[in-house]
Amino acid sequence: MDRAVIAAEIEAVGFAVVLVTAEGDEPGHGFTIGLTGSHGHPELIVVGLDDGQQAGPAHALLDALAERVADGERFADGETRDDLLVGYPCVLRSVAPEQHAEWLGAALHWYGPQAFDCLQVVWPDASGRFPWDPDVDPRMRTRQPLLG
Repeated sequence: MDRAVIAAEIEAVGFAVVLVTAEGDEPGHGFTIGLTGSHGHPELIVVGLDDGQQAGPAHALLDALAERVADGERFADGETRDDLLVGYPCVLRSVAPEQHAEWLGAALHWYGPQAFDCLQVVWPDASGRFPWDPDVDPRMRTRQPLLG
């Protein structure tokens, strides 16, 4: 996404959603830019929910969550939420700063030397298991690596 487009979206609504298409072994993912600067809230990322397509579920989820943040709602590390994906709980987990370069490149470029936090929205498999569950399908760990 072009920096001018990101700037225009942040100017208009206080955030932008950036999507990265799946490539090779790296799953598609999406993340926000602007929540920190506009709303004092960590950025949000979701990995592997789809292949990074513009109209996919990752974009819809991030856009809806960012709107909730803009309306004053706050999400926190370790929080389990049943109201993010229909029919499935999600867990919010802090993203380690050393993961930012690989997963949040456009956000790093946007913020420059200013530090920012990010929360990963972790979703379960069809059986309700998360990537850290010992019984989860191993493909889930590849599709949705944990960034904390």
